[in-house]
Amino acid sequence: MQVNAAGYLFKVLKSMDKKITRSEMKRSAVISAAIAEFKAKGFRATSMDDIAKSAAVSKRTVYNHFASKEALFSAI
Repeated sequence: MQVNAAGYLFKVLKSMDKKITRSEMKRSAVISAAIAEFKAKGFRATSMDDIAKSAAVSKRTVYNHFASKEALFSAI
């Protein structure tokens, strides 16, 4: 599960020679928060609100990056 998220983070860090956008930072925060929330509570018990709060972003931001909880889970 963490391999894809780690792969995404690696791509972001690898591209440090270019400026990391705020959007990339927020997406990374959402993915990290989702991993932690899914691990702690499981898929069913985790809400997009939980993930947004844990990532310190708005719920709208989570949905801007991922159309659904299922899509977010698939990205991990």
